[in-house]
Amino acid sequence: MNIHSIIPNSVVNGPGNRFVIWTQGCSLNCHCCWNPETHSFKGGKKFTLPNLMELILSEPNIEGITISGGEPFDQANALYKLTKEINENTNLTQIIYSGYTIKEIRIDKKKQPVLSNIDVLIDGRFNSEKLSNNDLIGSINQQHYFLTDRYILNDFQKRNKIEYHFEINGTTILTGFPTKI
Repeated sequence: MNIHSIIPNSVVNGPGNRFVIWTQGCSLNCHCCWNPETHSFKGGKKFTLPNLMELILSEPNIEGITISGGEPFDQANALYKLTKEINENTNLTQIIYSGYTIKEIRIDKKKQPVLSNIDVLIDGRFNSEKLSNNDLIGSINQQHYFLTDRYILNDFQKRNKIEYHFEINGTTILTGFPTKI
C-alpha cells in the first residue's frame, strides 16, 4: 500500500485513541483539500501488509484505525486486504474517510468489498464552501455510515480539534478537523 504518512496515536481523528493512516494518491482532487500533498500517485512510502500490521499491533492502547488520504479507495485491493486483516485479527474499530460516496463505492466491484470490513464510512467530496464545525467531518455534505453497531453518531459529535505531532526528523504534522481555517 502506498502511504503518505502515519500517526500511531491520535485523539482527533475519530473516537478514542486511534492509529491514523493517510494514503498517497487521490484521483478526486477536491478544491481546497486540506491534504493536497497526498494527491500525487508518486511519492509516499510503500508498505507491505505485514509491515503495516506490525506497526498497528505494536501500538498499545489504541481503540481503532482511521484511514484517510489521499483517497483510500483509489487503492481498493490493498485497502481491502488491510481492513480484512485488521477485522479478522484484532478487535480494533475501523473508520475510513473517502471522497467517494457510499453509492459510488457500492456499485464498484473493487471498492464495495471493503465495506464489509469496516465500522464507519465517512463519505463525500470535501466542499470548502460548506465547512463543518463538528462531527469529525470537513464539510457538512459529508455523511457518516455506521456499518456495524460499534459506534453511533453521538461518538462523533464533539468540537473539532487539532493536534500537532513532532517527528524525530524535525517535521511537524498538524492533524484533526480545524474549524474554518
